Amino acid sequence: MAESFPTRPITWVIPYPPGGNPDVIARYAAKGLSEKLGQPVLIDNRTGASGIVGTEYVAAAKPDGYTLVYASSSMMTVIPLINKGLSFSPRRAFVPIHGLGTYDMVLVTNAAKPFKDVASLVEYAKSNPKKLNYGSAGIGTTAHLASAYFEKLADIQMTHIPFRGAGQSVPSLLSNDIDLLFDYPAATQQLIESGKLRALATTGSTRVSSLPGVGTLQDAGYANVTFSPWDVILAPAGTPKEIRDRLAAAFREVLSSPEARSFFEERGAKPLAGLSDERLTEFIAAEAAKMQDLVDKAGITAE
Repeated sequence: MAESFPTRPITWVIPYPPGGNPDVIARYAAKGLSEKLGQPVLIDNRTGASGIVGTEYVAAAKPDGYTLVYASSSMMTVIPLINKGLSFSPRRAFVPIHGLGTYDMVLVTNAAKPFKDVASLVEYAKSNPKKLNYGSAGIGTTAHLASAYFEKLADIQMTHIPFRGAGQSVPSLLSNDIDLLFDYPAATQQLIESGKLRALATTGSTRVSSLPGVGTLQDAGYANVTFSPWDVILAPAGTPKEIRDRLAAAFREVLSSPEARSFFEERGAKPLAGLSDERLTEFIAAEAAKMQDLVDKAGITAE
């Protein structure tokens, strides 16, 4: 079965809108995967409900290797915690194929805002509770989690404005409908460089190579604070191991190349090359335990 697989196109569902970081990363990987497998890998953007709509669709798909899903760290760890009525369990409904990437995020504001650094932002927020609005790609997404966690760290209160996807939150930041946003460097770098957005801090343990002038939250005085979301590729539970291994090997080849490392690095990311099978299952379980603690501290709910 694995030797003949695939004999037709593979559909890779991205449960977020086109143009965002997940979509860009997936389309890059899909191109390389198509070359390795000898069949087209088609991207299907099925959006809604913070990624639940598209993920639920794949959970019900035939487990034959021809339908895959892009699963974010929020989908695998946070959303099941805050959405008790979810019709599927992400960790039971799927089997692992391969890791995709891990990413630092950047805190940005409109350059017209008076905030020059994290300290001035926090000072304003303390004096004006709930007056600052922050955007996200939806409730329970990485941008929401990063922002809510930052609220707790800084002991401030802000107002969450969820959007259907990250691609909608950046225009709202530019039009001053929201005040700040945690997003991926790739989505904001050109706007930062053009002077339309101001980067205040990044969320990793070291500075992002594509934004060398931007300090981390640790640099801003929040010791030992890091937040680096990740994403993985999954298939419906019941997909034969031989097919999963074939897909994992192809993904591993794509993500191990120097070109892939450069592509990810330009986006403030690192490819998760070689993370598959039991190692990926263990990785997700360990991250889920971390996120349980983080959700509790941030007080995130589905409301």
